[in-house]
Amino acid sequence: MDILTQMEIDNIEQEKEQFKVDSPDGASRALRKVRALRKQMGEVQEVATAEINHINDWRRAEMSKLEDNIAYFESLLYGYHLTVMEQDPDRKTIKLPHGTLQMRAQQPEYIRDDAQLIPWVEQNKPEFMVPQPAKLNWAKLKKTLAIAGTSTIDPDTGESIPGLVIEQRPPKFSVKVDE
Repeated sequence: MDILTQMEIDNIEQEKEQFKVDSPDGASRALRKVRALRKQMGEVQEVATAEINHINDWRRAEMSKLEDNIAYFESLLYGYHLTVMEQDPDRKTIKLPHGTLQMRAQQPEYIRDDAQLIPWVEQNKPEFMVPQPAKLNWAKLKKTLAIAGTSTIDPDTGESIPGLVIEQRPPKFSVKVDE
């Protein structure tokens, strides 16, 4: 901030009680004060923004390090759990003094191509179509399907169903820490 602007700001508190705008000269002085104060506001905002950005950058860097460390230890715990399950496949939960390791199977994910699937369902399983407009009743249809690798089969006919691919998902691993 330049010297003149600083001088305008320095004695504002003392001048406020006796400051009067009753002439062009007084109005000009008041405008200089407003200009100086607005300039100082801009500088305060710049400093605050720079500090906020600095703190946010620091936070992001620290959180990234912490997340990397958590991922590292969770990967070690996952490897340990796999070793335990090789010896005892039924041991899906391991309780420890500071938390629990869990391995839970997940349902397969159905990747649907409704453009192919809906015409097949309309022709072969019309009871699973929701009337007006034609809409697939996926929940009910899914219960009647059989899985064969990455394909789905109509168990009534043995026919492979077009427009539906099965993607097997690995077991879901989670770490619960006692608080």
